[in-house]
Amino acid sequence: MITKENVKEFSFFFFIQCWQFFMLTINFRAVAQANYLFTGISDFIISIVSFFIMKKVAEAKSKSAMFGYALGGACGSLIAIFVTKIIYGK
Repeated sequence: MITKENVKEFSFFFFIQCWQFFMLTINFRAVAQANYLFTGISDFIISIVSFFIMKKVAEAKSKSAMFGYALGGACGSLIAIFVTKIIYGK
């Protein structure tokens, strides 16, 4: 049964992981483009968010958290490819 708590937990993990993979993809593309500014900024943001995520994942106990986390990663990468094609022009 889907509960309000499951939806809340799924959404939280989806969006936090979507953001993380969005930043990772931006970082990979910035490194490939030798863009020092975007590489440094994205590295810093990734480090901060990773520290926060580690604690939350360790506390998660539901399948809704796992599915949100996994789906968020895939969506974040796809969105970042689209955005970085606009930013970097490639």
